[in-house]
Amino acid sequence: MARGENSDPTPMTRAAAAVIRAQMNVLQITQADRVRDTSMSQPMMSRLLKGYNVFDLAQLDEVCALLKIDPADVLVRARENATSRAPRHQEK
Repeated sequence: MARGENSDPTPMTRAAAAVIRAQMNVLQITQADRVRDTSMSQPMMSRLLKGYNVFDLAQLDEVCALLKIDPADVLVRARENATSRAPRHQEK
């Protein structure tokens, strides 16, 4: 998939975006601040942070470096959040 190409967001995509937004809130960093400090456009950043588009590894690494968080931690937390919100199948 080409960088920034839209794909169907998964629960993991949305959860990773939520983890990044939460860190931005902790650091009181705005989306405009992130756009200014990255190679991404404002519309792209918005789509990524809303979970509409999937972060590629370069984008994830760039944003995490600016937020001073480890990309692996983002993925672990996102996996935990996505798994805990996944619908449970009832056994019969």
